[in-house]
Amino acid sequence: MVLAAGRGERLRPITDTLPKPLVAVAGRPLIVYHLDALARAGIQDVVINLSWLGERIKEALGDGRDHGVRIRYSEEGPGALETGGGIFKALPLLGPEPFLVVNGDVWTDIDLGSVALEDTGGAGAASIEAAALARTDVANAGVAKAGVAKAGAAKAGAAKAGAANADAGKSGGTVDARIVLVPNPPHHARGDYGLDGDLVVTRDVDRFTYSGVGIYRPEFFAGCTPGKFPLAPLLNRAIAAGRLRGTLHRGQWCDVGSPARLADLDQRIRSRQALGPP
Repeated sequence: MVLAAGRGERLRPITDTLPKPLVAVAGRPLIVYHLDALARAGIQDVVINLSWLGERIKEALGDGRDHGVRIRYSEEGPGALETGGGIFKALPLLGPEPFLVVNGDVWTDIDLGSVALEDTGGAGAASIEAAALARTDVANAGVAKAGVAKAGAAKAGAAKAGAANADAGKSGGTVDARIVLVPNPPHHARGDYGLDGDLVVTRDVDRFTYSGVGIYRPEFFAGCTPGKFPLAPLLNRAIAAGRLRGTLHRGQWCDVGSPARLADLDQRIRSRQALGPP
């Protein structure tokens, strides 16, 4: 699922007439980098959620065949449902198996084919890291913004997640989701979550930033009800239960959240293209 329903407030006035996923980076719409990366990873069935100027996205991408994927759209109406609510609404389209979510307003070289719930044989962090270093193509991750209906109770108990989460994780319980974390960018210096091995924990130091890329079981959204809600309370609930794993990616990643960051990314990619492959 590629999250593409948001208004893109921080990119105004660009997004007043153009949906954020269609904003061009080095001459290509941001969302096209995501679709190409998904196709390279062998992920052909894609769900995209729509709200703000959603018809423009449908007109630009159609059924996805030009990008080697099959697109279905989850229409949210005039009011976007946030990340949790958007994913929850799309569950009937996503099916009963674990599914990848990519935030539509990030650009990254994360190898989407390497993101898996279980880190078998230590392949998780190492494989993503190696793939990022080896890859010369530009991949992008779009994570359709999903919200959590009534998951506020999940925050209770997340405060003591340090040791409690470690104990829960070492007990070998079911993994409900795995998210990809990145080193903190200057505009988000405090980060979001810590890592104890591959167990995601809450703590005040040594934290990383959620990249907007993750893989989720449908059961991760158990207890949610239709409507608008964020993803964070559900992540906190999974952390408190020791059921959220994480992988650290140290390759390329950019949150295209302001005109300045968009211009910087555009210049970096154009410079890279001018140099040609190594």
